[in-house]
Amino acid sequence: MKTAKQTKMNMTTFLFKRGMAFIFMIAAITACTKTETVDAPNRITEFKISNIPEGKDPVYGAINDNSNTITAYLPFYYQLPVIIPEITVSAGAKVTPESGSVVDNLLEAFKTGKELTYTVKPTNGPERIYTLKLETQQSNLLLNELSSDAVNPVVYTFDYTKPGTNSAINLTISGKNILSSPDVNSVVLIDQSTKKEYDMKAALSVTNSPTAGVSLGVYISRYVYNSTTEEAALAKSLPDDAVYTVKVFSYSRQTTLKNPVRITKKRA
Repeated sequence: MKTAKQTKMNMTTFLFKRGMAFIFMIAAITACTKTETVDAPNRITEFKISNIPEGKDPVYGAINDNSNTITAYLPFYYQLPVIIPEITVSAGAKVTPESGSVVDNLLEAFKTGKELTYTVKPTNGPERIYTLKLETQQSNLLLNELSSDAVNPVVYTFDYTKPGTNSAINLTISGKNILSSPDVNSVVLIDQSTKKEYDMKAALSVTNSPTAGVSLGVYISRYVYNSTTEEAALAKSLPDDAVYTVKVFSYSRQTTLKNPVRITKKRA
């Protein structure tokens, strides 16, 4: 006949064996159901902007596969008019535009808000489109008005009364946060009556003063350089009398002056 002590030991052994069996069963089930994570075949795995000023580190993009976005912090003070991304994708996949392609419409994208996208096409399965989001952390433009009165704008006049004598006008745009590179600045005059836009890029200059800062000059000459007979295309394209809205672009920022300007051609 078993003693109480033997009975208790047998029960303990029994419970221990049952517990171990349960643990082994759970482990076996887990082993059977465990799956290996496989990367999607249509991913961008690395995005790097390589054409950075000498001595600076490349700019890497943060890739979000849930929103299909690439966010890159591109310092405005680099003043890059174009970027050259180096892109790594899933094995066997191809990306368009391909790695190393120059993004030469960067400033246009800043101006218009047009999206810059990259399409990854795998060997099998659906393609994926990523949208590039560039954060420049550039401050807003704070510009001085050319006209103090919206109703009576300042007048700039070409003198056409003296054939053979050059005549020119110059609009000087000053203020804060204009960048110093001519490549990343532009000015557009918008005819308020026709809404036609006149790009002043060809007439644009940049002045960087230690005291006054950066300013933009729009110098429009009646005649082409070194000529007193051939009228410059930009001056010729402007109507004889019009009031213009002035829109200024400096890299990733843009602003419109509150007050317009008037440009006329004096013919008699």
